[in-house]
Amino acid sequence: MANVHASSTAHHDHADDDHDHHGPATGIKRWIFATNHKDIGTMYLVFSLIMFFIGGSMAMLIRAELFKPGLQLMDPVFFNQLTTNHALIMIFGAVMPAFVGLANWMVPLQVGAPDMALPRMNNFSFWLLPFAFTLMLSSMFVPGGMAAAGWTMYPPLVLQTGDSFPMLIFAIHMMGASSIMGAINIIVTIMNLRAPGMTLLKMPLFCWSWLITAYLLIAVMPVLAGAVKSLSLAQEALGSSAMRLLMWFQTGNVTLVPLHANRFLEMMAETTVAWLLLEGAAIALEKKKTVAAGHPDAAFYEGKVAAALFYARNVLPAVELKAKLMGEEDKSPLELSDAAFATA
Repeated sequence: MANVHASSTAHHDHADDDHDHHGPATGIKRWIFATNHKDIGTMYLVFSLIMFFIGGSMAMLIRAELFKPGLQLMDPVFFNQLTTNHALIMIFGAVMPAFVGLANWMVPLQVGAPDMALPRMNNFSFWLLPFAFTLMLSSMFVPGGMAAAGWTMYPPLVLQTGDSFPMLIFAIHMMGASSIMGAINIIVTIMNLRAPGMTLLKMPLFCWSWLITAYLLIAVMPVLAGAVKSLSLAQEALGSSAMRLLMWFQTGNVTLVPLHANRFLEMMAETTVAWLLLEGAAIALEKKKTVAAGHPDAAFYEGKVAAALFYARNVLPAVELKAKLMGEEDKSPLELSDAAFATA
């Protein structure tokens, strides 16, 4: 009898040891490996607050420089860098993570779910953000400094960015991947983990707003990724890319194409963009011939030609306009358009 009691006591103690061994992580591991939706929501909110302070400090420097006319504290290039990165940090680092943090906290509670549907992906989607913004902010230490073309990154101005340009593009890709994963998590949680009786029409408005927002994020973020990728395509000269493409086919090394499929597609895209720009200018020139001098449409077509030539010469500087249009190589886009109309 005593042996049975001793055995059961030992078994109970061993079970307690197992329970203690497999308990929740403590210390820093609780946050690094977090899968609890409340912990991850808290990390999103804290990260958003940190980014808010960083972006806010940039805003204070901007306002200090604009306190009165003239140069006060910084050179114009650094001022443009501050305005660009202030906007990127506030939008992608403060506002969006704050709303995602609230969604992590509130959506499972409001629909009666025990947790988010994909907790490990939830953890991964958060930890992409610190690395993305570390990469973006560290670009201030590379030659040329941070991006200084506005947060919209419109070409051709953004193509003048120095060595920080690839860092900015990759950071935005990481932010987009984080947003897509968070959106998938919210959709799956709302659609599959609602409590019995919690129909879609009974859901709180907050959950409905996030469900619609999540679908919009999945639709929009790949488009943003394609847009910023097109900027990296336009950074290289079209001529050298087209020459390498031609050499591949001339030398017969067709087996290299699958090995360099990404570069192959980039060069095809560059060639297509250049052709479309030049074709647009040529079509506008043809339409200009059908319009009487002084007609309002003449100015419209003139603007179209000037814009097409501007992008062809600045976004894709190696495009040979001479073979396509009027043969003038060293003139500005406006002078080129004027020469084209003079001979039209």
